[in-house]
Amino acid sequence: MASVRDNYEPQNGTPVVDSGRVDASDLHLKVRNFGPVALADIDVKPLTVFIGPNNSGKTYIAKLIYGLSKSMTSELNRGLSRSTRSAFRDYLGDLFRRSESTVAFADLSKPDRDSLNSELESVISGIEQNFQRNVREIFGVDDILRLRRAESAVFSFQAGSNALSALISVFAENHQAHIQLRRPSLDSTLVPAFGDAGLLTTELAIRMAAEQLWMQLADQNGFPATNEFYLPSARSGILTVWPLVTSMAISSLRQQLGPEPVFMPALSGIVGDFLQHYLSLFMVAESAPKSNAQSFEPALETLEGDILQGRVSMRDIQGVGRRLQYEGANVALQVESASSMVAELAPLDLWLRQLVQPGDLLIIDEPEAHLHPQNQRHMARVLVRLINAGVRVICPTHSSTILHQLSNHILAANAPDAERERLGFTEDDLLVRSKIGVYLFDTAGHDGTMVRQVEITEDFGISEDEFVAVAEQLGEESYRLMATESLAT
Repeated sequence: MASVRDNYEPQNGTPVVDSGRVDASDLHLKVRNFGPVALADIDVKPLTVFIGPNNSGKTYIAKLIYGLSKSMTSELNRGLSRSTRSAFRDYLGDLFRRSESTVAFADLSKPDRDSLNSELESVISGIEQNFQRNVREIFGVDDILRLRRAESAVFSFQAGSNALSALISVFAENHQAHIQLRRPSLDSTLVPAFGDAGLLTTELAIRMAAEQLWMQLADQNGFPATNEFYLPSARSGILTVWPLVTSMAISSLRQQLGPEPVFMPALSGIVGDFLQHYLSLFMVAESAPKSNAQSFEPALETLEGDILQGRVSMRDIQGVGRRLQYEGANVALQVESASSMVAELAPLDLWLRQLVQPGDLLIIDEPEAHLHPQNQRHMARVLVRLINAGVRVICPTHSSTILHQLSNHILAANAPDAERERLGFTEDDLLVRSKIGVYLFDTAGHDGTMVRQVEITEDFGISEDEFVAVAEQLGEESYRLMATESLAT
């Protein structure tokens, strides 16, 4: 790897402090013999890019991170609205921070200590069950061990702030998959004084204290209490059956009200989650506000202004019902009747306006799908603007154009101000090197995929050796064919 220059300050440019270190809250993932991946050590950055050939395990690892994130915190207080959940957690967090409202765990009465310990074990047990269920649904297996690369392979994965102190460890032993979650250390921990918990009952205060203790530990290990969204690579195809899915859902609901209910199998995994987000938007008013919407305006400016040249929204269409509609400068079409590019990006546009918040995890599988190379360049800018707005982004990609454009955003962070402005880079477009990680899923000459980190430097950007090798092979083939034609004439 290239040497890291701490506190690097370019001449005539905006100072960029970049130590290249992993932040304490970054997630470190260590995988052994999981699916097609034999070995991987990945630091999940604000922007994490996976490259490599097909069937090398990029989507496998992206799904694993999604399942981990979904399990660790986002399903706590399930059934409460996001705003209610946030209000409760803010209230309890305030109690944790106010010294007059807290007490050392060791100073609690034994019944309260026992209650908090018991509730914490209940929270952790629920996390383990959530994780097992999510993995089974996401990967379509009935047992985690079925994801082992080979029956005789040593199977494990760990996730946490570093490789030495994992928050969750999964391994095979005696033909069974075992899950271990690290417990918070309570001896010196401050907890709310339950007797002074205001309007909260003691039981609810203890439950929320246990959840808060877990969420603090999770946040320190790369799993903040946010939501996660996965845009699968087949999203445009899924949207073509969107009207059918909604009509079937409504039809099923109506029939269940009758004497002979008809049950439809639930969609599970990534596609199920994907459509569930749409159904949630389908059931709310179009004007429902989203907090922090302005945070994404720079990203939406590029997505809607440069790529879509319009926007996507949920509309009530007379005689048709509620549908996804694309509205351009001179056209208004239902998304399923628009171009494949529009259908591919409709979920991203709609989710940024209605669902995603700063701090959330957004996984975009193949962001280049159905995009002209120029629009792939714009898509790279969207990704940079999203992470600068606080969204954590993971994207498996086959696009050398996106990778090259991301390199330019790194170079722009250290370029003179005048040159940035001349080339059209704004403050929202600057990509600090420590905020991006690129990983190559290498299958050449290995028994299973070996994942290695791609070199990134401030003065060169992202190494593109993987794509350069293909370009060189193509060029060599062209040269030989032209040379053969010249000899023949």
